[in-house]
Amino acid sequence: MHRLAKALLVSTLLLVSRPLFAQQIPLELVSYPDLILYDGKVVSMDDPGFNANVGSVYQAMAVRQDRIQFLGTTEQILGYAGPQTRRIDLKGRTVLPSFIVTHEHPMDWAFQEPRAMTHVFPTDDNDVVIHRWMPNLPPREQLARFDTMMRDALEKAKPGQWVWLSFNFWPDDEHATEMALEFDRSITKEYLDLLAPNTPVKVRNGFITSIVNQKALDVLKDVDGEKTLKMPSEAGCALRESMSAATLHWITLWMPSRKSARKRA
Repeated sequence: MHRLAKALLVSTLLLVSRPLFAQQIPLELVSYPDLILYDGKVVSMDDPGFNANVGSVYQAMAVRQDRIQFLGTTEQILGYAGPQTRRIDLKGRTVLPSFIVTHEHPMDWAFQEPRAMTHVFPTDDNDVVIHRWMPNLPPREQLARFDTMMRDALEKAKPGQWVWLSFNFWPDDEHATEMALEFDRSITKEYLDLLAPNTPVKVRNGFITSIVNQKALDVLKDVDGEKTLKMPSEAGCALRESMSAATLHWITLWMPSRKSARKRA
């Protein structure tokens, strides 16, 4: 009986002391990092803003099971090292996060994404482009707004300033198929020529298909010659591009030496 009571007492003490003992162990020491990189510049990219800021930069990084555990100073992170932790002295070198690219069209989305365009051209008061984006509406409702939206932009355009208007597939491309079909039926070069005989215009269906007017074609030919638009005449109004042809005009505006160098060559 005495032995049984003693055994029960020991068991009780163990059960009570176990959580107390566990609470005394710092969580950081429960799982040691597999790898520590230290004395470097670890770029976090934790600034979500559309700007040149790369976010916080740390001296060191701890990694366990291919996941970042901790970021901090060299002294802090080395303090988490265990007996099997691999240590790499960066000696001032920079560590960047991995870049995962599935299937992207950066030159398409750069000019389709309002945040990107308005970052470069926050207002219409510039000499390059006026851009308009359709709201998230069904395709036919977007098309019903087209004439008014385009005429409003044309009234504000300065001589030589482009007008770009982009339709909308919706955030998850819900209306991509319908929008593409309605766009092909409704937006033509002839229609744009009537609306804007003297202003270069580019209208986009929401993805990579664009229709331009004759004035836009004339500007592009003047910039890069006939070789800019090598396509069948019947398709001369449609630019299906990974890099917008109108971008060539912008590059020339921003880099006038490019055209001069071509002439000298």
